[in-house]
Amino acid sequence: AAAHAGLSLAGISEYASGWTADPAQTLDESERWARRALELDPQEPVSHMALGNVLLWRRQHAAALAEFRQMTAIDPNFAQGHMPTGVGLMYAGQPAEALESFAYAMRLDPHYPGIVLHFAAQAHFALGDYDSASKLLRERIVRNPATDSSRMLLASCYGHMGRLDEARAAWAEML
Repeated sequence: AAAHAGLSLAGISEYASGWTADPAQTLDESERWARRALELDPQEPVSHMALGNVLLWRRQHAAALAEFRQMTAIDPNFAQGHMPTGVGLMYAGQPAEALESFAYAMRLDPHYPGIVLHFAAQAHFALGDYDSASKLLRERIVRNPATDSSRMLLASCYGHMGRLDEARAAWAEML
């Protein structure tokens, strides 16, 4: 089951990154791999994470969140699963709840990937907490200097806070 879920997650990565000539087909294949993984072992958390991610990209937020809840019910300490749960909550319009998932993921895995900082910043941004968002984004940029999306969001945070010179500098760095 885990191998099938891994194939699904690889396809989702290709889809999300724009690395596929046929995005719809790639997402369909990812869903087939995820569903097969669940047929093989419905107790494998990675299988639920894979299907949840497919559903998230299909904008089926409630169904994605149901898969993520099932995943964390099976393994509450599955750190990698709390990040997509937070993303699902954020895209479902629940940024405060998303922050809880991101914080939990970071507590469970002190070596969490830097993208968690970006997603947590997005949730703070959605809540209008631009100062907290900007702090997380600056940390993300230190960890991943090549990021452009974090610089873009940082420029927006600075703009919302009226810090226009800093917004222009962040935008110039991104360009």
